[in-house]
Amino acid sequence: MVTTLQPSGPWSQASSACFTLSAIFADVLLIRIFLALAYIWLMAQAVCGYPIWPNYTFTGEIGVDTIAWSAVGLIIHALAIVRLVLDERPIRFRSEDERQMNAFMLRRSGMQPLEVRELLKKGTWKRFKAGETILNKVESICQAVLLVEGKAVYNRTKQGETISGHMYSGSFFDIGLLNVCGVYIGFEKDGTAFDAIAETDCLVFELTLASLNDLACNCGPSVSGYFRNFILSEVAWSWEFRTHSEGICEPPRTSRGFREPMEYFEGKRSRDFTDPLEDWEVHKSSVKGVLKWMYTSLAPFVPLGSRHTTLPVGGLAAKRRIMMIEEVKKELGVATSGIEGFAGEEKSAQQV
Repeated sequence: MVTTLQPSGPWSQASSACFTLSAIFADVLLIRIFLALAYIWLMAQAVCGYPIWPNYTFTGEIGVDTIAWSAVGLIIHALAIVRLVLDERPIRFRSEDERQMNAFMLRRSGMQPLEVRELLKKGTWKRFKAGETILNKVESICQAVLLVEGKAVYNRTKQGETISGHMYSGSFFDIGLLNVCGVYIGFEKDGTAFDAIAETDCLVFELTLASLNDLACNCGPSVSGYFRNFILSEVAWSWEFRTHSEGICEPPRTSRGFREPMEYFEGKRSRDFTDPLEDWEVHKSSVKGVLKWMYTSLAPFVPLGSRHTTLPVGGLAAKRRIMMIEEVKKELGVATSGIEGFAGEEKSAQQV
């Protein structure tokens, strides 16, 4: 004969409710919060000796095993909550250049301050006087540069034929290195020599092949995803500029659709760097925002593709990334054959 037991005490009911709530939200922070609460109530139930409804006070007994397992689960989820909450804290940048880089990456890719800070850790700020070489033919094989301020001249040589042109604030070169992010965009070297020379005083942000590879697959998934947005933006911006602006000396448009000033052609920074962030571009916390976040996080049924990742760590994307790295090593080996003074570039390529 089956006997129906009395319901467990309030602590156990609260624990079950929190376990259920963790299953109907999609946001990982909410899931962790409810799981941590569930273990707290479960621990309280064990400390009180598993009281039966409606009693919730100490029964004279204690469940040591449940307390131990609940403590382990609580610690794991508490550490995750701390990490996730810290990710949402305001980010302070150390200089005006870094603050402007944050505005630029937000507008060109949607990248948030936390991810911009990770990007800044991977690169190096460098200044060049007019006439100095920003990238020589060897460095351009395994180093890429974002031109923040100034005007530069590039020379692309293949089979004795040289094509020259200008690059301005917001230009990323040599763009072919971005193939390492797993999305094929072309522009490979293929025997082409590339160099860039500062025509005015320039400020650049430099990334090595090893840094680009880290951004592609060794940082958080959000960093890689935002950076691929940036690649799309740069390819589109370069195409739009070459086909619509350069020939008629009309300043290109910013990411918000405004025209750059004519001084842009003289080396002035893009408005995507210098324009202050508008209210709608800045994330602000509020009670209304928190309630909206909880409402939009409701997802009792798992959305399609939740476990899929855009990181180029497997499949075709990973193959493209590895092929790109091997091609760079091959090109670098040919370019530095018999030349001294390029150990740094070779080491950078070998680090990947």
